[in-house]
Amino acid sequence: MKISKKKISTFISDIPLVILLILCFFLTQTYFGTANYNLLSKVYLVLMLCICAFIIIKKHGVIRLSYKEKISYYMLVVPYCILLIWSFVLCALEKQITFSKVISEIEPRILVPFTACLMYYYFKDRMASSIFWAACINYACYIAVFIRMYGVAGMFHYIALTDLAMAGERPLEAHEITFIFGILIVYYVLMWKKEQHPIKLAISMLFCLFGFKRILLFALVISILLYFLVIKFFKENDRIPIYIGLALFIFCIIWIIICGSGNELADLAQKYNIELSARDKIIGLLKNYYYLGLTYIGKGIGFVHQKMMMYVRAKQSATTGFHNDILMYYIDLGCIPALSFFYYLMVRCMKKIRRFFGFNATINYAIILCCMVICWATDNLATYPNYLMVYNILVLILINGFADNENYRKVITVKNE
Repeated sequence: MKISKKKISTFISDIPLVILLILCFFLTQTYFGTANYNLLSKVYLVLMLCICAFIIIKKHGVIRLSYKEKISYYMLVVPYCILLIWSFVLCALEKQITFSKVISEIEPRILVPFTACLMYYYFKDRMASSIFWAACINYACYIAVFIRMYGVAGMFHYIALTDLAMAGERPLEAHEITFIFGILIVYYVLMWKKEQHPIKLAISMLFCLFGFKRILLFALVISILLYFLVIKFFKENDRIPIYIGLALFIFCIIWIIICGSGNELADLAQKYNIELSARDKIIGLLKNYYYLGLTYIGKGIGFVHQKMMMYVRAKQSATTGFHNDILMYYIDLGCIPALSFFYYLMVRCMKKIRRFFGFNATINYAIILCCMVICWATDNLATYPNYLMVYNILVLILINGFADNENYRKVITVKNE
């Protein structure tokens, strides 16, 4: 009975958080005309300040972080602070983008992981449930509109209806929320041995299918198959996650070469009958602003988005999305900085997690990162603030919640000595 009361109390106390997340999800969606990224940044800033106040009140002004939590927060926040500094340097050297534009572009990428760290610190793994319910309520609105347009029977052939529909008549094509359901699927699969959520997993899979992002479905198949392969055959080899990170790093390099080398991407798509949806043409718009080589130093964070906005205003592009986050980072940051950023996320962080948190936490990070990096190849996840928020929170849960305590004690002992 006490447990039941506790669950009810927790559910009630989380309702304001769910409502706030629903608002945040609507603020990046265009179908209802609710997209307002400036307002979203302000909401996240207010949320960050409120949680800081809650933490100070709850902890009576004394905030203590375990060493492993500090490590996980550092991994999420510091890289983007370094990108900000490097972009300022590029502003001064290249003069292709203004300081104010860099700040406006990099602000969400610093604000979001910092807020995610605070939210995890205050709510812990309760955040996952709040995210799920907020995403479900948000997406239910789009399902309701779709049913009103096409009827309940339309749900059984939604893919054909969505493909044939004109722009503005595709309510189920809610990009960011579909990717959020995608990483929730990965999260529930990785959590299965610790805590099973079959209904939430099934709903996430169903809504992810309704959103029908082909690259996401491919990424989910690859990452989940990889997880079961590792657990089945390589669970005794703690270097396997490092190899996964190296493979992702090499994939990024190869993808940059393919996308930046003329018509290679279009040729591959034609050879294997892959639908690019004009992504090769979008990438081609910026071909004169960069080159492949170690000496390419970049233009600064936000340069690609700035140019895409210019092309939209000139009616040379229908979208401001570059649909290639890997190449976007290369163009914005330059060759060596971009590769260093990828190496840090995909290899260096993997090594840190293995050292401080153990194998289970490392494989969790490797799998959820694998899913995201594959999606980076043809989409805009690096600029989706709500997706980044959810991703960072789930990473914190999957790392800290699966830490190998014995391994952690050994690390602390060595450090103290």
